[in-house]
Amino acid sequence: ELLQAIADLPSESPVKCVARTLPALRPETSLHEALETLQRLAEPELPVVNPSSQIVGLFGMAHLQKIAQSQPPG
Repeated sequence: ELLQAIADLPSESPVKCVARTLPALRPETSLHEALETLQRLAEPELPVVNPSSQIVGLFGMAHLQKIAQSQPPG
């Protein structure tokens, strides 16, 4: 409903000017692929969606840093 409401707004609307579609990650997306996608798009976070395309979370560089810090060296 929200996406349709935004789509129906006039093109000069402030919301329409900043609203954009981002590619989404899936829960099964590998960390390597997620990192490549974040870097390629220069986005700090991307949505994670389930098979019904419902957003189930966000994944970003901060998550990758936490994962890297939790890994033992070597």
